[in-house]
Parts: sequence; structure tokens; C-alpha cells
Amino acid sequence: MPRSKPPDGRPSSPRRVARAVKPDRDPSTRAVLKAFEALELVRCAENWLTLQEIADAVGLVKSSTYRLLRSLESTGLVESSGGAYRLTGHVGPLLPISSLKTLVGAAKEPMRDLSMSYRECVSLAYLFENHMEVVAMMDSPETVSVGNVVGRILPPNASSLGKSIMAFQTVEKREQLLRCYGLHRFTQHTIVDPLALSAELAVTAKRGYATDAEENAIGGCCFGVPLRQPNGLAFGAISVSFLKPRVPEGQGLEQFIAKLRGAAAAVEERMFPALNKK
Repeated sequence: MPRSKPPDGRPSSPRRVARAVKPDRDPSTRAVLKAFEALELVRCAENWLTLQEIADAVGLVKSSTYRLLRSLESTGLVESSGGAYRLTGHVGPLLPISSLKTLVGAAKEPMRDLSMSYRECVSLAYLFENHMEVVAMMDSPETVSVGNVVGRILPPNASSLGKSIMAFQTVEKREQLLRCYGLHRFTQHTIVDPLALSAELAVTAKRGYATDAEENAIGGCCFGVPLRQPNGLAFGAISVSFLKPRVPEGQGLEQFIAKLRGAAAAVEERMFPALNKK
């Protein structure tokens, strides 16, 4: 279906929306916040916005803004026509910028503690309307390690973050996330059978954490714990990624899982008031 041309009218002052939150000094956090500034900007605009208008409002050069918008467009959140942008009609309510900043801020100290304790990559994910996404991460200081990328859309079947969130959703929400992403194979260990994935999620829900045993990349192993509301549903997850030879074993693994759960609990305690959870 061809896209209609954007109308000539433009909102009088898009800057008023975008200046609600100042960028965080951490580069990865700043990138996520800039993306949500742009999303909030186009959500509140009455008409299409040009690339230049968005760049001016969020405080980025046009080339950086273009890359940001291309990423948002590829995930189906934003659409473009004739060099102008708007929110797609099927997008549900967005997470307010202030809540996103609160989430990243609430997780920073627990993530830093995990990073210092295990010297591995630590990641934070959030459940959006139709996908799960990495919203913050801390790299491993080791020369060789498993990494992650802020803004990465998570596979529901091949990541500990994705499976942690999936395991604590309604059946309807699980089906929606699977429809949006699909069941893709990344390695010979990836779970691509729906029944096998359901069994894996049942195990995850019972023990309270998820694993990625070389399911996303050979040599990479990851453990994730959900971030849950009081009603039991997950709104995000936190994980630590190891190279296979460095995965803790025996009592060391038990201690690690307990520490990972403690980190998730610390994030939850700070987030519930900010997200108005009851």
C-alpha cells in the first residue's frame, strides 16, 4: 500500500517535547534516551516531522538522527514519506522518557555490582508493545568476551533475556511476541520447535531464571532473571553473558544465580513506584 504524502503543516515548536529530559552522560544510555526523545516527539506531533526538525529538537546532527530514525523505522515504530516521519498507526502506548530513564538508573548500580563481581557483560532488557529490547549494558573488561548491543531486538527463543520475559507472560502475549519476531535458528542449539520452546519456558518459570546455552552464538552462554511486577508478569530482565569456559559451576553457579536474582530484586524495588505498579 503506497504511503500518503506528508501534509505541509508543521507543529509550531517540537522542541518543547524533546527537551523534557536531558541526555544521560553514559553513551549507551544516551543513545536509548535519544531514541525515545524522537519517539515521544513524533508521537506528540500533529503532523509529519522532517529530519531537520527532529534533529534540531533532539540535539543531534542530521546523519546521527537519520541512523536513529532508520533503526526505529526498521522495527515498525516509525514510518517515513518524502523525507518526513511520523509514528506508525499500530504502535501502542510508549514508555514515558522519564520511566525509561528511571529504569536505566535503577539498574545501573546492580549492573555495576554484577560487572565488578564477574567481569562479564551485563545487559538490561525491557518489554515493549510488540518486542523485547536491550536498553542498557555494561561491557566485560576482559580482552575476549561475549558482548551485546543497546537497541538490539531480542529473539524470544534464543536469548536468556527474551526467555526470562517470555516465561512470565500471558499466553496471548507470548503468541504476539512470537508472531512479531518468529522462531529463527542461530546455531544448532537454537530452539525452533514451538512445543520445545513451551517446555523450556515452563522450566524457566519454575526455577525463576533462563539460560542461553550457545543458542544465540557458539561459545556464548547467558543467564537471565526476569524483572517482575507484583502480579507476576515480567516487564524486563537482567542478564550476564559468559564465554563457555568461564561459566560458573556447582556451588559457584548457585551463588551466581542468587546474586543475579538479588540484582533483579533491587531493580524491581526501585521501579514499582516509578511505573505505578500496584
